[in-house]
Amino acid sequence: MNDRDASTPTDVTLEILRQWYGDQTLAVLCDWLEWERPAPLRSLVWASPNDAVQGRLALAGEPALTPDERALRVAVAERLLATLPERRDTWADAGEAAELDPEPDALTLWPRRLFEIDWAEPGSLFIDTETYYVTHLPGFEVVGVAVVADAVDRLGCRTLALGWFPASWPVGVGVRQVVLEWWGRLAGRGATRWQRLLEAGEIEAKTVRAWAQSVWGRSVPVAEVVGVGTALSGAACKPGSGCADGPR
Repeated sequence: MNDRDASTPTDVTLEILRQWYGDQTLAVLCDWLEWERPAPLRSLVWASPNDAVQGRLALAGEPALTPDERALRVAVAERLLATLPERRDTWADAGEAAELDPEPDALTLWPRRLFEIDWAEPGSLFIDTETYYVTHLPGFEVVGVAVVADAVDRLGCRTLALGWFPASWPVGVGVRQVVLEWWGRLAGRGATRWQRLLEAGEIEAKTVRAWAQSVWGRSVPVAEVVGVGTALSGAACKPGSGCADGPR
């Protein structure tokens, strides 16, 4: 999200942040949060993705992101989701210049699962699921929202940072603002509603469906009506969410 005031980190803040994050990550996060980079980070530059990557991104049709913007969001997602297995894009670093310091971060970030949805039409042979996560960024005191896709066709990549909100906000409020903005952009480009809610995590099933309704209206996909693929184990549902009972 970009509708909140962002401040420039002081030298003291930078020294604290450097105890947790490498300079490469700090540069990426400052750019994403639209912070002015402190002087020691200003020499770190970004490069555009190569031609092959640009072609792949163009085919994906993701709304209103230039290749450079997409490369930045992918780089952010790589850091937000670093502890998740098999989350890395093989070309994810294509948008980063060689000058960026590859030093690993001292701080381990732990993403929290929000929910998983499926965009594939009923009976489709293709996989088109997306899982949404939040990750707190200590020191920056913001929470990032990112998505992991099983296939690259929709996003042009497997991981993408969608937005952020202040850590002082309730998670449900912040996630709602980021997700509704993202889905609204998709809907504005002609995307129809996702087909199924596969799993509810920290966001309840009824809440996820209400968010979709606020973007796409009251139409419910056939897969949601008949319950195709919506059987969930009780352990995967939040108490009282109703997701174990199928769609509502």
